Amino acid sequence: SKYWNEIVEDPYLAFEMYNEMSNLGKLNLLPDKLLEPNSIALASLNDLLLYYGEVNDIEFAKKKTISFKGKSVDFYFYKVQDEPNGRWLLAFSGPFPTDGTEPDIPNLIYDMVLNAYSDELVDKVCESLSETN
Repeated sequence: SKYWNEIVEDPYLAFEMYNEMSNLGKLNLLPDKLLEPNSIALASLNDLLLYYGEVNDIEFAKKKTISFKGKSVDFYFYKVQDEPNGRWLLAFSGPFPTDGTEPDIPNLIYDMVLNAYSDELVDKVCESLSETN
């Protein structure tokens, strides 16, 4: 509905709403498009970025499938720009099951790497996450 969309698009409310609905076992009440992993990943990063201050821009960069704690999962990577014409930093969120099952939203890992975005940095983060098996 219109109200769900407004809540999910509000960076101050979206991830809290996902967490609460997950804790209540009521994620099924949300429209399917709001349960897409990239929507949840973006909401988690918007929540995180509130602590870093104003973010000028955030763009989806890529999705990577890795082995994490013995399972094949997806992590979503974004480019984050904290000031106009500033450098792009790396942010990520996951794990999201590749089999279509519901993600464990309260235990998502989402963070920002305070280094300039590069594909090599994405690969290093993936290697580090894979080592947590």
